[in-house]
Amino acid sequence: MIIDFFEAASRFCNRVARFVLIVAGAIMAVVIVLQVFFRFFVKIPLPWSEELARYLMIWIGMMGASLALSEGRHIGVTVMMERLRGRVRQVLMIGATLAVFWFLWIVVREGGQVAWINYTQLSPAMMIPMLAPYAAIPVGGVFMLVQVVRKLLLILRDPHSSISL
Repeated sequence: MIIDFFEAASRFCNRVARFVLIVAGAIMAVVIVLQVFFRFFVKIPLPWSEELARYLMIWIGMMGASLALSEGRHIGVTVMMERLRGRVRQVLMIGATLAVFWFLWIVVREGGQVAWINYTQLSPAMMIPMLAPYAAIPVGGVFMLVQVVRKLLLILRDPHSSISL
């Protein structure tokens, strides 16, 4: 069934996101500590460390947003939704979910175009293709789209559920 596919896709996206978060966070922590050490003790700052930390932070933000969406941890105003019941609540949840889907679709489409346009450009300090940092936008957007479709299917299956975006 389609819900099973999106449940499996959601679990896969969550595993990948957690892995990226752990690895990127660890690398960023080491790089920043090295930067502080080299800047203040060796007196020769690493020219590439701030750039790498910035690009890792972009990936952390996008993967973290996907994981937060999966777990319903994004901030939201729920006062009105908590007071509604039945069909009205379901219709509003479907509308909100479709609005988020539309927004993420634009993020993926436009982010993919920006990444593709800049794939030959090199970063100033590390001289890596700018595709690497820009790819976080469409990849994270696709991960979030998977989570949104899963939530939409769950809302349609059980209108009385307390699923949140």
